Amino acid sequence: MRNNIPTCKIINDNNKLAKEFISSIRYSTHCIYNIEYECFDFSKYKYLFKNNNEKYDFLIEVKNSNVIIGNDINDINDINDINDINDINSDLINLTKYINEGSELSLFLLFNYNSRCITLGLIEKDKDNIYCHDHNKVNFSIILREIENKLSSNICNKIINIKIKSDQSIYINKYLCPIEFKNLRKVGINIPLVIMQNFYNRNVKTFKFLESNNKESAYNLSRYSDIFFDLDETLIWQGEPIDETITLLKFLYENNFKINLLTRHKKNIYNTLESINLDYKLFNKIIKVEDNQRKSEFITENSLFIDNEFPERYDVRFNASTVSLDLDQLEFIIKC
Repeated sequence: MRNNIPTCKIINDNNKLAKEFISSIRYSTHCIYNIEYECFDFSKYKYLFKNNNEKYDFLIEVKNSNVIIGNDINDINDINDINDINDINSDLINLTKYINEGSELSLFLLFNYNSRCITLGLIEKDKDNIYCHDHNKVNFSIILREIENKLSSNICNKIINIKIKSDQSIYINKYLCPIEFKNLRKVGINIPLVIMQNFYNRNVKTFKFLESNNKESAYNLSRYSDIFFDLDETLIWQGEPIDETITLLKFLYENNFKINLLTRHKKNIYNTLESINLDYKLFNKIIKVEDNQRKSEFITENSLFIDNEFPERYDVRFNASTVSLDLDQLEFIIKC
């Protein structure tokens, strides 16, 4: 649990982008959220607070299909649009080598707290499909590093979306698409959570954790032999059960999945489970991970791992080659 949690004020106009944005942070423990013009049911989520206190540390405005971030309202008003992308046109055109004819690339960039430009995600769209590319793959990353280096400047706390069509036409999109936000979140890139990390002055890097085709969906539970759950801020938060993950856990148990608890919990695990009325016998294994150990060491093949902490998911995804999900991704699970 974090100490001295800051307050983040979110001003929004109740549109689809605002709903997706707030849905994306419903398990965020980074802030206490002061949200005006409610567009979300707070009652189901213990992480998402409504706080009417006028004082706040961070400010986000999600209006007119755009996201503007800052520390106070003056910061928001002072941020100007980026109008000149001529310096990177040739680099953007080079990206079209890797897309299908008639498609459009959608590139999301963050100018972070110290004006460094960072690629958040890269989407290819045609009339019928949306595909999230791995922007860290060599063919993309070489070009994207050039773009980032050229754009890093005196602009900070700004998200932009650049559209690049296969005919090599380029424009900055003024209206962010909630469907694109959601598709990025589905593969493990949660832009609203990246914004929260940026408020903490952290240098972030995003990764594609999942494939985005639906033929062999990573969200299809029938493909897994074992399911691993974290405990803190996954099944319990501030002494209270997290209903959605516990409901999923019980569904899995009732359908004969092998469920394991994999945790660094510092207190007595059995007492903590009892405190939220969760029977330890639901778990096939209860594994206590020490500080000098990695969770990936305990993960078996063909397993699903659920944990709210990015470093743990990264470790398991790339060291154990196992599907790793954050809590906000559980809505995509297919219960076969």
